[in-house]
Amino acid sequence: MQRVKNMAYATAGVQMVPGIEMNVRSHVFIPDAEAGCDQARSYYRAESTVERKKEWTLPRNVARMFIVALIVVLGAVVLFKCVQRNALANTYAQTRTSIDSVEQSILEQKEELAQARDINRIRYLASNEYQMVSAVSVESIPVTAPDTRPANSNTLGQAASSPLAGGHGIITGSR
Repeated sequence: MQRVKNMAYATAGVQMVPGIEMNVRSHVFIPDAEAGCDQARSYYRAESTVERKKEWTLPRNVARMFIVALIVVLGAVVLFKCVQRNALANTYAQTRTSIDSVEQSILEQKEELAQARDINRIRYLASNEYQMVSAVSVESIPVTAPDTRPANSNTLGQAASSPLAGGHGIITGSR
């Protein structure tokens, strides 16, 4: 080891990253067995004039409590989101079920409407249940009746072209 003129310590080797500050303990002791030589080692003492920067540190117990509290809060948020997701999934399932039932009832009503609009069914019900007769096979007789509606000034132009223009209407029917 060399002792440099203005330095308190001797330098050995090359510094890998220049400009890095190192903390040195107040004393360094390396036993002779670890040093690998039979000579006695001398002690080196650091000067006490070096001022250390005051660093703000957090005690371990406080850090542990903070981490545990953070984990608990995050766990509660995840649990709340899971519950909220399940409630939303249940609402979606109920809505989907009600939509399916409404669609099924719409299909049933369309089938009923198609059956009710069938011309053969209408003819059958008219002839059997209501004893109606087809107008083609019956002679129609014209009937006149007085017009019971009051005359409007707005409908005068229309009334002249209508069959009820003279105050009498023609109604046809069968015997």
